[in-house]
Formats: sequence, C-alpha cells, structure tokens
Amino acid sequence: IFDWFNNRYSKYNYLELAEVLKEKRQDFKVLVVGDGNLLGKMKEKAKKMNLLEDIIFLGEIKNTGEIYKISNVTVNCSLKEGLALTSYESLSMNVPIVSSDVGGQKELISKDVGEIVKLMQNEEDVYLEKYSPEEINSYVKAINKVLDNLEIYKSNCRKRICENFTISKMIEKMDSIFEETHKNPSKKKIENGYGISNNKDITKELITMFFLADKPQYQWLVTKYNRDVYGMDKPIENMSKKERFILKGQFWAAKLHVPEEAELCFRFFYEIARQIKHFFESIIMVPVLLIRLFFKFIALEYRRIKRILKRKLSGRK
Repeated sequence: IFDWFNNRYSKYNYLELAEVLKEKRQDFKVLVVGDGNLLGKMKEKAKKMNLLEDIIFLGEIKNTGEIYKISNVTVNCSLKEGLALTSYESLSMNVPIVSSDVGGQKELISKDVGEIVKLMQNEEDVYLEKYSPEEINSYVKAINKVLDNLEIYKSNCRKRICENFTISKMIEKMDSIFEETHKNPSKKKIENGYGISNNKDITKELITMFFLADKPQYQWLVTKYNRDVYGMDKPIENMSKKERFILKGQFWAAKLHVPEEAELCFRFFYEIARQIKHFFESIIMVPVLLIRLFFKFIALEYRRIKRILKRKLSGRK
C-alpha cells in the first residue's frame, strides 16, 4: 500500500482489509508506505486489532522503487483522488493495482493490469471510519483475484504505461484535444465557462471549505516542516514571540546559506539584548526602591508622631 495518510482519504479500511484477508490467506505482508497526520492513529488501531505482525509501517520512503520491486500488488482505497501518481509508478514497475473507482483511476487501470472496486461511500463519510462488510469483501475479492493470477497481471502492467501513458503519448493526446477544441469549439462548454466566471464567490467559498476540511492535514504538514527544518515541534501560531523571532532568523540564515554564523550572531546579540534588558530593569528599580523607602519613612514618622501626641494628651489628663 502506498499512500499519504490524512483526513481527506479513507485509510482505516486498509486495516479492515488486512483483517479479513488474513482469514482467507496467510501468505502476505502489508507494507504501508507514507506519512501523514493519521499514521499514528493507524498504528494504534493496528495494535488493537492484533495486526502488527501482518502490517509493516515503513513511514516516508524517498526511493519507492525499492519497495515496488518487492511488492505484488498496490492497494488504493481513497474516497477522493484525481489520478494517483502511485498508480503510474506501480504499473511502470510491473505491479498491478487494486483501486477504488475514484477520479480517473479506471482510465488507467484496465482489467488486464488490476481491479477497480465500486465506491460505496461518499467523500464526507471519510470521518465515520465505518465500512460495510460488502465494501471490505469487494476489496478482498479483488486482491485475491490479482494474487491468484499474478503473473498474468504483471505481464501487462508496464506495457500499459509504455503504450498509452508515456510523456510523448500524453503530449500527443493533449495536442489532439487542443486541436479538436480549436477546430470544433463546443457552444455548451463555452457557455459553461461563462457560467463558471459568474460564480467566483461560491468558488472561493468551496475552496475555503476545502481548506477547513483539510485543517488537520495542514497543521500536520506545518508541524512536520518546522520539526524537520527548524527543530520546532509545533505550529507557528502557537509559538511565543521569542520562538517566532528565532524561526525568522533561522529562515533567513538558511536562505543566505550561513546557518552556523547566524547562530553565533544570534546568541551574541541575544545575550547583549538580555543584558540591556537587565540594565534598564535595574535603572527602573532604583526610583521604585526610593519611592518605597520614602513612603516607608513617612509611615514610620506618622506612627512616631502619633505616639508622641498620644503620650502628651494622656499626660494632660
């Protein structure tokens, strides 16, 4: 399984698949390749389901080619997708695919290179984490079909990419689409274009809703970036002024390629600023202490005068 684990896609069903598949066969291991804000929760759930011996979480892998070499099938259970890059990569490495019927997946994954599984959930159901037995069994059936006829599927995978989806082939297809559009413009599409231009506000609203839905993913990315680049493990909006100042300094230091020199300068100027702050605090404290002493003296004198007056009055009596 190659994926990026965030709230936009349905990920926990990978665990349900592994659990049911385990009941039917034991000759497999699930390699979970990728990172994201749901990865930790997936590991916890896998532990509760006693699947840690069957699922290996590899995290982020830069050289995915090495993983494809030892894989027999790539599984994609997304509820939302354009056309997954992992699908191109997988087929080019002769690895068949089992994928949900989302986006343009079925345009790439023909019956001789993999299996398309009917989508049984809506995109908004991604947060429910509930999967029907019918849905899980559909994936398990497709995976078993591929594994039981593995060599047949594998023999067609790379050929599918080379014959239809190389860069040159894609350029030819796009060029023919542009040429056809120019020669025979569709009045309906032109009208649709004008219609879209009149709905900018709703487009902005939909984009905003998209970002709100992806807030956990965004926060995870920000935290990961801060941790990897700056060594800080929290979003910038939760940082103190000092931490933000350090972050900006490190950013410019990295940009100017002088991180070590910048760190020395920062420490030097920070120490100077700290000493200046203490100096001014000391200066401010002097008049404060004098005022406090003055009022203390007044209080003592008041008490002393009060006692003297009291004695004199009592003597008269």
